[in-house]
Amino acid sequence: MELEPDDHRLYTYREAAARVQRAKRTIIRWQVDGMQMTWGIRDGQRVRLVREDVLLAYWRASMRTDRGKREDVVRDHGGRWRSLTSVG
Repeated sequence: MELEPDDHRLYTYREAAARVQRAKRTIIRWQVDGMQMTWGIRDGQRVRLVREDVLLAYWRASMRTDRGKREDVVRDHGGRWRSLTSVG
């Protein structure tokens, strides 16, 4: 399924990574995992593009599931992740 470019901002892998402060490899992984992208031409080269709303939806989802970004999870002294809401 191809995305319609309409009036949404489109980002290359590198631009998308900078937009959400992630590595380019992360954006590629999101694309492999199902993030919708389309093809476009930038500087005479055919490149993959992602719409900003699609990119931000994946970024928000990653923030919800990334244990290091959640406030209810911390690292203990041994470097292991520990939930503040768990008993014990």
